[in-house]
Amino acid sequence: MPEAAPPALRIAARRAGFRRAGLAHPAQPVLHPAGTFTPDQVEALLAETMLMVEIIPPETATPDTRPEGDGADAGDLDNQVAGNPAEAAPRRARKAG
Repeated sequence: MPEAAPPALRIAARRAGFRRAGLAHPAQPVLHPAGTFTPDQVEALLAETMLMVEIIPPETATPDTRPEGDGADAGDLDNQVAGNPAEAAPRRARKAG
């Protein structure tokens, strides 16, 4: 019997920016489509106490949309594209104030 594909996950960090499985996770829940993470990454995410991870059944896994003005930093690459950081624009350096 073939191994099941990794599930869709909804992940929120207890501390915004906490990194696991190659991503900085925001405090707000983000839906990651099925197959975003390897089975080993899913196991690590589920075991991580700094993350709140919910397994989403395939029939209910639809992308979350983030409302405008939710306070997310527009320069934060990992908040812009949850499932595929390669799709986001590169980070811009901030000028010292």
